[in-house]
Amino acid sequence: MGNKKMIMKKQLFYKMFTKKRYAFAGLAIGLGMAVASSCNKPFPNIVQNSRDSSGLSSYIDSSVANGDNKRILYIIVDGATGSAINTITPPNIYKLTRNSIYTFNGITSKVPADSSLEGDWASLLTGVSSLKSKVYDSFDSSQIAQYPTLISRIKAVAPTDRITAFSASQTFNDELATGADIAKTFTSDADVSDAVDQNLAQDSAKLVVAQFHGPYAAGVQFGFDPGIAQYRDAISNTDTYIGNAIAAIKSRPSYSKEDWFVIVASTVSGRNALPPDAGINGSIDFSYYGQPQRNSFILFNELNGRFVQRFVQRPGSTAGTSPYDVTAFRLIGTWKSSSSFPSQRILINDPANKYSCPYGSSMTVEAKVKFNNLSQTNFMSFFGKSTSGNGRGWGFFRTQAGVPNINFNAGNGVVRKEVSLNGIQDTKWHTIAASFRWTTNKTIFVNVYLDGVLSASGESASDPAAVPAAINNSGNPLILGWFNSPSYGTVPTNLDMYITDVRIWNTELSPETIAQYSCFIGMPPAQHPNIQNLVGFYSASEGSGTTVIDGAPNPENGAVETLYGGVTEWNHLSEASNAICGPATDNYYSLTPNSVDVPYQILTYLGNNIQPQWSFDGRFWTTQYNDQVFEP
Repeated sequence: MGNKKMIMKKQLFYKMFTKKRYAFAGLAIGLGMAVASSCNKPFPNIVQNSRDSSGLSSYIDSSVANGDNKRILYIIVDGATGSAINTITPPNIYKLTRNSIYTFNGITSKVPADSSLEGDWASLLTGVSSLKSKVYDSFDSSQIAQYPTLISRIKAVAPTDRITAFSASQTFNDELATGADIAKTFTSDADVSDAVDQNLAQDSAKLVVAQFHGPYAAGVQFGFDPGIAQYRDAISNTDTYIGNAIAAIKSRPSYSKEDWFVIVASTVSGRNALPPDAGINGSIDFSYYGQPQRNSFILFNELNGRFVQRFVQRPGSTAGTSPYDVTAFRLIGTWKSSSSFPSQRILINDPANKYSCPYGSSMTVEAKVKFNNLSQTNFMSFFGKSTSGNGRGWGFFRTQAGVPNINFNAGNGVVRKEVSLNGIQDTKWHTIAASFRWTTNKTIFVNVYLDGVLSASGESASDPAAVPAAINNSGNPLILGWFNSPSYGTVPTNLDMYITDVRIWNTELSPETIAQYSCFIGMPPAQHPNIQNLVGFYSASEGSGTTVIDGAPNPENGAVETLYGGVTEWNHLSEASNAICGPATDNYYSLTPNSVDVPYQILTYLGNNIQPQWSFDGRFWTTQYNDQVFEP
């Protein structure tokens, strides 16, 4: 094979990006090794540049070390979602992925303000979010002077390096291409493509920026759905322009002596874009990864083919990744509650019996629970509307001491069904749920869930009445915490726990819906398929006072009750649990390439030492070096 088809090396190594003071180097790898990773850390900036007296020059390919030969083609594609590109598989982009770091699961921004096209443009050129650049829906309040574009930063260090920019948007050109040696706007993507090709074939520019707008325009007009012909064709047209640009680079007389770095980055799309995926492990994704308008495609390619392919998948759900920060009311009580045994609980009156289940209807109840005491829980009820664990009404209760199960009972005084969840054997947060309904055979059918997983089902005997009585304990409040009822046996029964996020529905939720929303914190979102059936929601996280707010329509607020020396005790808790989808952190969003990463990548590749005072919000991405070079 010729030199352009394969480069054989005795020393295999991590791909190294040189800076003015530093370079990146790594360990040797085996022949033909490919890497695909979804959890990555920034590559450390610890090795000096080969042009310094570091002793590493023998490990660095001369074409890589020589910054004079570096060239970058930066292609920005407005509105082409990562999921759409993954579905369409445009041939030229697909070829580039073979020797690239790339993702279909990038996000255009990690802050709400960047969900606009102008804000994303700014992030792609400045390396900071809109919180810093102040570019939201327009550039009226722009702080670009304080956070310059990568064009300005390159010119500040190397004013003679040529930069050219060709765009389909006058706003992009006027606001973000300032300082380029050539900055032109065209009325169509086809004209942008022609100008880019001509420039690439002849110019000596270090950086060539091309901005295409066709997919965004088609998406706004017809929909951001790869199944829609106009949107699909717009992405395919852009792929053709990308192929033409690559061909123009390879036609350069000096191409064999140059080291070309190609970046393709898509921008924010529209709110009618299809979701990037259906969720992780059955759950709905409430993070920015699940917001289709933020879903982007980003690719970093070294055109000589020496990158080992690295596909960066999005991380899983946020369950267990960050603490559940909540200030909850401590619920305590004992079967011998008296002046020597204090009690603290929450009572919610139900004068309209909206928390009952009349014959012919159904209900679902959910809550997050944390037990501080796993012993001495002899049939202690803790959440429900009944006088005792197996009485009339419905409720959850702990079983006998030494058995960590939680049981749920639903009955009308004539028939009942008691079903056991899997045991909770730790003091972490968990989500419990039960759905129950009357059947046409006058039986009560119950499903119980732990952390979104169906644990057990059961059905009662048939009620002989012509019209069975409701599953309800009329006149009794809904109780969170200690129930004033006798204990079974002689074992003292102590309760010490927290309950939050209580949701009550006047319908039976499907197992799929319960699984999807089980780990969600707070008021169920508007897209919940049964949101119209929510009749009670108590976050029980007020943090102070004696009122517990009902966030559902026609609210019935609850009240803290303290007996026998109990106190109003709100405690701040901050604990991670695999059953709770905590808020996503900045680190969580940094696990895939984002818009703010691109300027960091470009400036590093060109040898610019990233300065802390620049306050970049992005990070640097690396892959490994491949000894076999296949031309894309």
